[in-house]
Amino acid sequence: MLAELTSPDAERHWLPALDDSPIGTALVGLDGRFVRVNRALCQIVGYPREELVGLSSHEITHPADVDVDREGKTRLAGGEIPYFRRDKRYVRKDGSIVFVRLTASLVRDDQGAPIYVLSQLEDITERMVADEALRRSESDFRRLFDQASDGIFIMDPAGRYTDVNAAGCEMLGYSREELVGKTVMDLVPTEDAPRLAHVRQLMLCRGFTRVREEGRLRRKDGVFISIEVSSKFLLDGREVAFVRDVSDRKRAEREREESLRWTRAVFEQSPVGLVLCHGHRDRGLECNSRLLQMIGAEAPIDCLDQLRRALRTPDGGQIPDEDCPGLRALCGEPTHATELLLSDAKGGSTPVIATAAPIVGPDGTVLGAVIAFQDIATTKELERLRAEWNSVVAHDLRQPLGSILLCAQMLTRATGDARLVKYVERIRAAATRLNRMVCDLMDLSRLEASRMELSRQSVDVTALVQVAAERARLETADRSFDVCVTGEVPEVYVDPDRITQVLENLLTNAVKYGTAGTPVVMSVARDGGEVAVAVTNEGRTLTPEEIASMFQRFHRTNSAKVQRVQGVGLGLYITRSLVEAHGGRVTVESSSAGETTFRFTLPVMNA
Repeated sequence: MLAELTSPDAERHWLPALDDSPIGTALVGLDGRFVRVNRALCQIVGYPREELVGLSSHEITHPADVDVDREGKTRLAGGEIPYFRRDKRYVRKDGSIVFVRLTASLVRDDQGAPIYVLSQLEDITERMVADEALRRSESDFRRLFDQASDGIFIMDPAGRYTDVNAAGCEMLGYSREELVGKTVMDLVPTEDAPRLAHVRQLMLCRGFTRVREEGRLRRKDGVFISIEVSSKFLLDGREVAFVRDVSDRKRAEREREESLRWTRAVFEQSPVGLVLCHGHRDRGLECNSRLLQMIGAEAPIDCLDQLRRALRTPDGGQIPDEDCPGLRALCGEPTHATELLLSDAKGGSTPVIATAAPIVGPDGTVLGAVIAFQDIATTKELERLRAEWNSVVAHDLRQPLGSILLCAQMLTRATGDARLVKYVERIRAAATRLNRMVCDLMDLSRLEASRMELSRQSVDVTALVQVAAERARLETADRSFDVCVTGEVPEVYVDPDRITQVLENLLTNAVKYGTAGTPVVMSVARDGGEVAVAVTNEGRTLTPEEIASMFQRFHRTNSAKVQRVQGVGLGLYITRSLVEAHGGRVTVESSSAGETTFRFTLPVMNA
C-alpha cells in the first residue's frame, strides 16, 4: 500500500484524482496530524491546504467529539475493527460548526504495520439541519397532537386507527390502546355506516382532499355523541380526522328550537294582539292572528306607519309620532298601559290598552320592539253600566235621604226631650254620612263618564282655605286647624265648589287618620306659576306601597280596615280627579316622624 501511494504512477494518476474528488479526503499520520488533504476537505473545514497540513485533527474537532474520536482510532489501530464511521463536528476556521460523516481506515506498509489513517469526510450539515428541523416539527406536531382540545384520529389507507390523541380518547371513553386498530365503522351508528362509506369512497375515487360533515359516534359506555368532523387525506394515503364534540351545541340548538316553537305558539295563540317590529319603522312587522282580527285585516300589515294610522287617541284624534308606542319603543323608550283606540277596516274602533317595549341586544343596541294591544271594550262597557247604575242608585237614594234629614231637623225643633234629641241627632249624622257617600258615588259616575262640569271663575284660594278650616273647627271640637299663608297668593280660575270639596276631603282624611288631639296645619303659597295648598296632620307613617295606591278608587289602607274607619275609599280618588280636571296635581309625603302632607296645586290665573 505504501508503495502504491509513493509510486510515480500514484503521484501522476491516483493523487490528482483524489484531489478532485467531491468527498473530503485526508492522509492523517498516526500522531493525528494531516499529511495530505484534498481540495474538498479544505472547503469543508474552511482552511487553505498550506494551513491544514500539519494541524492535528483534534485541533479542528469540536471539543465534545474529541474523546469519541480517540476511542475509535485506538480500536482501529489495535485491529479490533477494520474501519470506523461516525458523525461528528468540526470547527471551521471562521468559527462556524460543520457536520461531517467521517469514515476512517488504516493505511499499512508492506509488512502490515499501520503508517497512516485514511479519512473520508462528507459534509452533512444541510442534512443535519433538515433532520433537526424535522425532529422539531415532529416534536411540535406531537405536542399539538397531544394537547389539542379536539379529537385527532389518524387512520391508515385501510381505515384503521393508527393513532389517537388524548382528547379523542377522552371524548369516546377509550384508551389509546383500545382505539388503535379499530375502524370508524366500529364506532358509528349502523344507519350512518352506508353514508360514511360513500363519503370515504368519494374522497378516494374523486380526489376530494378535505371533507366536512356532521354525524354521531358511540362512546365506550354506549352513549352516542354528536360530532363535527373535518377529514383530510395525506400524501402517503393516511387520513387525518379532526373531531369535535358538539353534543352541547346540538342540545342547545334543540332547546332553542323548542323555545322558539313555544314562543311562536304563545305569540299566535295569545288573546292579546301582539306586534313584533324588526329594527326600523319601514321594515316589515309580524302580527298575530288576534291583532289582525281586531283590525279586520286580511293581509299582514306592511310597516309600523300603517299600524300607527290605525291608532287614535281615546277622543278619536290622530296620534303624533312622538306618542306612538311602537316608535317610542324603537327609540328605546317603553310605554306602559296607554289607553288608545284601534281602528278597524270597517270604520269602527276598539278601545285598547297599549304596552310597548324595546328589544335590546347584548351591546345595548335596539334591535326591534314588541307591542301588545289588550281589548278593553268589554271592560269599558262594564264600567259604563256600573257608572250608570251608581248614578241611578245615588239619584234614587238622595230623595229619601233628603226627607230623612228634613224630618230629623223638624223633630229636633219640635221636641224638648233631650233623650229624643240625642237619638234624632244620631239619625241626622248617619244620614249626613250616607248623603256624603251618595254624593261621592255620583261624582265618581260623572268623572268616569267624563260628564263632570266645572263652573270656573276667579277665586281667592286663601279665602276658600280659611272658610274650610273654620267649618272644620265647628265640626271637630278636639282638633285645632291652623292656616299659614306665605307671601302674596294670586287668584286662580277654578270651580270654587269643587275646590271646597277637595279641601273638605283632605281635612276629613286628616281628622280620620291623624292622631286625636294633634293639630291640622293648612298652608297656602305661590309656587312659580301655580298656587300650592298643603294639609298636614300627625299620625302613623305611611309605607311606600300605601302611598303608591293612595289615590286608587275604593282603596282603603289596612289600618283603616282594622280600625274600622268609616268610608268607601272614594274621597282621595275624587280629590285627585278634581284637581287634575283643573290642570293641577296632587302628591303625598309621609315622614318617619309620622307627619303626612297632602299637597295639591292649581294654575295661577293668566300664568
